[in-house]
Amino acid sequence: MLFMGLPEANRRRLDFIESLSDAVSRSTYTLTPASVSSGNKILVVTIGSADRNDNNAEVPTGVTYNGTSMTKAVDGVGTSLSDVAGAIYYLETSDNTGNLVISFSDTQSGVGVFVYEVTANGAAAPTQAVFEGNLSPTTVSFSGKSGEVYVGIHIDNLVDPMSGPMVDDGTIQTADDGAEDRFVRGMHKNNAAPVFEQDIAGAAADYLYASWS
Repeated sequence: MLFMGLPEANRRRLDFIESLSDAVSRSTYTLTPASVSSGNKILVVTIGSADRNDNNAEVPTGVTYNGTSMTKAVDGVGTSLSDVAGAIYYLETSDNTGNLVISFSDTQSGVGVFVYEVTANGAAAPTQAVFEGNLSPTTVSFSGKSGEVYVGIHIDNLVDPMSGPMVDDGTIQTADDGAEDRFVRGMHKNNAAPVFEQDIAGAAADYLYASWS
């Protein structure tokens, strides 16, 4: 009998754990994930922020979990909307209790965070980490390989229908300003095909994504 690719037990796996939010204006956000597992894993957080105070969003200056600095995979300020920004951070850890502290150099209107875990059999650094800005139509083509796992974040001013192979992990409102609301959406996929496309209907928007193999 022939087996194609890695045996299931040896593949990476990425699991969505929980989402967290704080829609209060501040420059440092302290959030407490409640469902992180014990044992070795790569803890991954995708962060969407909005700044409706002066329409000048910023990426985090640093992120820690339980006092340990997390490593930035990718970040970017919105190109379709200048008052939103996103980032993906990760940390190989066995801790399962502690605060997630997200720091900015300036006051933001709010943050939305999605927490994931990746099995830690392999290098902690992602295979790829990419920012795709001002996409219109909002379709992203992912070039991966079988067994690879993906985590993504989408930032926009609308909650648009999503289609494609990635799992929708929900949408968080990061700022409430009448007709100028801002939203962040989390998504992930296990065992990626070599090439696949992900679409969110609507106007131009920004994606950030990272993968592990």
